[in-house]
Amino acid sequence: TRTETVVLRFGTSTYTYDPNDFWKCANLDAFWYDWYECVEQGTAGGVKVVSGSLHSGPHGQVGGKSGDDSGDLEDVASSPNDPIFFFHHADVDRNAYWW
Repeated sequence: TRTETVVLRFGTSTYTYDPNDFWKCANLDAFWYDWYECVEQGTAGGVKVVSGSLHSGPHGQVGGKSGDDSGDLEDVASSPNDPIFFFHHADVDRNAYWW
């Protein structure tokens, strides 16, 4: 019997955003940095574009924290341990492709 934890998640396991937010970032007529700022912070050129972070939001919400411990998706070093990581980053890459 295995007793070790394979994937740590302390978050709610869900993160949603308005589907239109995906296209707002993807359809920016801007430089790469502005696109990156849009998916990372929800702003472009300092102006609010979307309601949240398309990239960091899911890392924190799904990975979560419990005291001083971070869930795998929250932690930069262990986030690839969580299979959700690859689906999530494929979606970020898809946004970059459309941009």
